[in-house]
Amino acid sequence: MLRSQLILHSVRTLKQMLKIEAEGRSITIDPLPGAMDPSPYTEFLIERIVARDSVPREVVDVGCGSGALSIFLAKLGVKQVYAFDINDAALEATRKNTRINDVSDRVDVRKVDFTESLDSELDVDMVVSNPPSLPMRSKPDSEYDMYNYYGGEDGRKFIEKLIDNSPTVLKRGGRLLFIHTSLANVGDTVEQLPSSGFDSFDCSVSELPFRNSYYEHIDWFRELKERGVAHYEEPDDGGRETEYLYALSCEFSG
Repeated sequence: MLRSQLILHSVRTLKQMLKIEAEGRSITIDPLPGAMDPSPYTEFLIERIVARDSVPREVVDVGCGSGALSIFLAKLGVKQVYAFDINDAALEATRKNTRINDVSDRVDVRKVDFTESLDSELDVDMVVSNPPSLPMRSKPDSEYDMYNYYGGEDGRKFIEKLIDNSPTVLKRGGRLLFIHTSLANVGDTVEQLPSSGFDSFDCSVSELPFRNSYYEHIDWFRELKERGVAHYEEPDDGGRETEYLYALSCEFSG
């Protein structure tokens, strides 16, 4: 069982810190401006990592955001985590949070644009990612609080690059584990996986009510749903729409 809660921490001024707990382990995240904060997507991915039978030796975390996944992996016993992001604020947040959680010696934070072709010396056991995947009609301003969630018009911009480029850092038999929303056409992803060397996968599913910020884009979601490229459940009792989250674990066969 995984749960997260906000706790208060005083360092000169009162500020909010995010505490995430799972299977007797906990981490504390200082959410810095400009870095993607841990979300229910993050929590679901951590839940699936904790549920695995074995702990990988080396892992790449693509789009590390505030560092929650990287830190939790290190706490679970991963020997070396490589935390990738292109956002300077995310890199700063991850470095700070690894120090807060005493795992900076096992988390190597690197500025990497994973949407570009990579020539990497890494040969890791697993790639994990909570990629930006929210479909929006146009790219929002960087000051907008959902900017870090933008995944292109169909939500697939980063998902497709993640699948294409993960083999450059994965060893044969390694796994790609990532979160995928039903708003971003999971059917296209299933079709793409074999062409990148992922011949088999398993999937865990969770349901998540729409967040308040989603309703700014609800007309676009409805249009995508009408086209058959997004899926979510309509409320029948005056409640909120519900998206499905998929945790896809894909084996790389080379």
